[in-house]
Parts: sequence; structure tokens; C-alpha cells
Amino acid sequence: MGVIDKTITREDGENIRLETENGYLICSYSPVRYLKDLYKMNNQIYNAKKALENPTKNKKIKFVKTNNQKIEINEKLIDKTKKMLGIKGYYTNLDESVVDNKAVIERYHELYKIEQAFRISKSDLQTRPISHFKEQPIK
Repeated sequence: MGVIDKTITREDGENIRLETENGYLICSYSPVRYLKDLYKMNNQIYNAKKALENPTKNKKIKFVKTNNQKIEINEKLIDKTKKMLGIKGYYTNLDESVVDNKAVIERYHELYKIEQAFRISKSDLQTRPISHFKEQPIK
């Protein structure tokens, strides 16, 4: 995480490739993602502060930790999250000589579009499995 924060330039479309034990990690920065992540983080911090005022046992809230039976804000996690705002990671096992960072990121975006199209078609068309037991309907 520290390597990513220190290495990546915070400019739109900038990306880096890091080698890990799981393959290559490609990290990309986007100002749109930054704003989305910042909004989400601020909401989670707000929820964490509300949880301190009215603690409940059933809720698992980000940015809250327990310390000797006392709940408190997890400042280390907030700092770590702030460093990663706007950065998205993609794993691949392909070497850069085979496929460059931009191509990997584009393929992941295409995959998201395909998955979104399936979700839309399933919900709009209300598709479901159909089972036929007699030979005539199958034909």
C-alpha cells in the first residue's frame, strides 16, 4: 500500500505495474473515482461517529475498532483509506510484454459492461430457468 501511494502520480489515467506473489498488480488513478471514494469514506466516517454515540452490537461499521471493551474511531484505517482515494487495482498474470497496462484496464471495463448488461436483462426481462419434462415441448 505504501509503495502504491509513493509511486503513482495522481493524474487522470496514470497507472503503475507492481509485481506481487499473486501476479502483477496494475493500479490506476481517476479523479472521478477519487470523488466517489471520498464521498463514500465521508459517509462511513459519519456512520462511525454515530455508532460511537449510540453503540449497537449487531452492526459492523468501517472505521470503528474496539479497544479494551471501548469502541473508538480507527484513525489508522482512515489515514490508509485517504492514501488510496481514487486508485483502483487490477490483477493479471500476463507480463507487460504480452499486454500493456492500458489494455488490461480496458478489458476489465468491458467485463463490467458485460456483467451490467446481464443484470439489466435478467431484471428487465425477468428471466428464469425453464424446465421441460415432456418430449413435445422440448421439440
